[in-house]
Amino acid sequence: MAGVLAQVEQGGFSIDLTARGYQVLFRANEANHCPGCGRAQWIVGRLTAECVFCGTALPLAEAHWSESGATTPRFTPVEPVDWSDRRRYERKTGDGRVLQLVVDGEKHSFKVHDISVGGLKGDGFVDLSDAKSVEVVFEGGRTVPAKVRWTEGGLAGLSFTGPVLIDLTRPV
Repeated sequence: MAGVLAQVEQGGFSIDLTARGYQVLFRANEANHCPGCGRAQWIVGRLTAECVFCGTALPLAEAHWSESGATTPRFTPVEPVDWSDRRRYERKTGDGRVLQLVVDGEKHSFKVHDISVGGLKGDGFVDLSDAKSVEVVFEGGRTVPAKVRWTEGGLAGLSFTGPVLIDLTRPV
């Protein structure tokens, strides 16, 4: 409550911070919509950000001035993002599983390296780069349509056409 009733004394006069109302600020690393036109494209400077469409200028929330004129760091540090593993579903190791692939009507063995609800990776003993239709046949005979996403040497990555509800901890 002390922050709400705060007054700042400067050079013989006081500023009532509660009387200034809502202050619109441009915040880095957030979606900022212009209060003038509602769009979200900005030219960002050292102290302000200006809307490209209507020219409305907003102060940066991260820009602060001290009495000496020096600024504090303008942007909040952001944790680095590891983009190497951007998969939607958790993967489990194949543990030596060998499934059957039906590639353009012919059955072939496929040694699974890892599997998830969205797809699998493994060694195909057939060239899958020009496959027109691929189906994965699980141990219990369940058949799931798949698409070839990539091939590299003998390895191939397949994605199921939709999330498949399977228990990844044991063979189906």
